Amino acid sequence: GIEKVEVGTENQEEDAPIPLEEKAAQPKKVELSEEEKAMNGAPEGELFEVTVLTREELLALSDPPLEPVPELSQKVLPALEAAEEPSWNVTFDALTSLRRILVQRPAAVTARSCEKLVPGVERACRNSRSILAKNALFACAD
Repeated sequence: GIEKVEVGTENQEEDAPIPLEEKAAQPKKVELSEEEKAMNGAPEGELFEVTVLTREELLALSDPPLEPVPELSQKVLPALEAAEEPSWNVTFDALTSLRRILVQRPAAVTARSCEKLVPGVERACRNSRSILAKNALFACAD
């Protein structure tokens, strides 16, 4: 006999679109199981799950409400101006915040703050972690 099989129903939860606010959340720390850690070539150190948002997603993002001046001075500038590069997840989050400010409130980024941001963005563009470099390049485009 012929068996009827419904394709794609067993993992519907995994295939569901991720809400924008969840995608935009700060990098989420990921823990490996002991079995995963024991695998040959398993990543070491702190692991994070991140998503590079598109320009359209940044424009649509309204939660949390954007307060560009405090976000620039308290989050973006400290991470991108640091003499010693902070952990990549902090830089990634700062770049995402900068991109959001650039697309939603571009006037908040003054020539003076741009001057301070460029070296950190440029350093991130050259980072060997491709997702960080991609986010930095998108910041340049935004």
